[in-house]
Amino acid sequence: MSNGIKYCKKRLKQENAPICGIYAFLNGFYDGNKKRCWNNLAHDLWNESLTPKFDSLPNYLNADIVNRYSLLGEFFSSRNLRNFLNHINNMRANNWNSLSKLVRQTGKELLVFHADYIDANLDWSDLIKDLDNEKTNTQSFYLVPINSWQFSSSDTKNNKKRDRNNMHWICVKKEGNKVIILNSASDKSGEKWAKKHAGKCKLRSISSIDDLNAIKRNMKEEREYKSNTNFNFTDWLGKLKYRCRCHKGYPEAFYERVNEIRKKDTYEYSFEKSNFDILKVTYWYRDIEKRELKHQRR
Repeated sequence: MSNGIKYCKKRLKQENAPICGIYAFLNGFYDGNKKRCWNNLAHDLWNESLTPKFDSLPNYLNADIVNRYSLLGEFFSSRNLRNFLNHINNMRANNWNSLSKLVRQTGKELLVFHADYIDANLDWSDLIKDLDNEKTNTQSFYLVPINSWQFSSSDTKNNKKRDRNNMHWICVKKEGNKVIILNSASDKSGEKWAKKHAGKCKLRSISSIDDLNAIKRNMKEEREYKSNTNFNFTDWLGKLKYRCRCHKGYPEAFYERVNEIRKKDTYEYSFEKSNFDILKVTYWYRDIEKRELKHQRR
């Protein structure tokens, strides 16, 4: 298999919603059909990720405080996203049923799936071999954390801009004999920043295994997410204050937390306790006969 990576245009897009982790997961199953149904499922999962109640929102967040779920739908830690996906797998509720029904439209009966970390030292060439050697009726895809664009906020004291870092999730999987990326972002600016942070910025998007390798190494080793690289929710919401009002389909809990955050002068997430492991999602399925599938689609 070549070192190059192809882009899949048949992908689900997250638009302005802060749920790239959920969309990266769904893109692992997505086959390019029934986009509206998959988007509805994304919003169901978004609502599920906001289920826990906070008595009061502390000014300072990290992976331990948010724990298994997310604050606004984002997942800034591989551990949190893994735990949430396995929570969804263990559910016997509408979210699981909806996922099963959509996967059936691809000709597969979804039996079970599981998300876990892969070895932090795993070489991408081994990962590709893993994709090549998948057993019959077992498939895998990978959720890869990357540095996304930098948000800047004014530092009036020093009269300059301060960088506020973000992160993004992309889906990597095999299609035929090719490795493909499904990026739910509307553009590839996040990948450009990821390559810049990793010391490479000649291209706008990830185009090879070498690029992924540099980004993975940067996330795990070179770039230290300490208290001085917080993500500022207040800055982010300030840029979205008009757009958010236009999306009536967003979960009610999202708006409740947005309103709480806007009451504060600053509201930040520290990456200090976040881990940035690649997640491998493996799912087991049964092939559905074409006659049975045709009957189901009527």
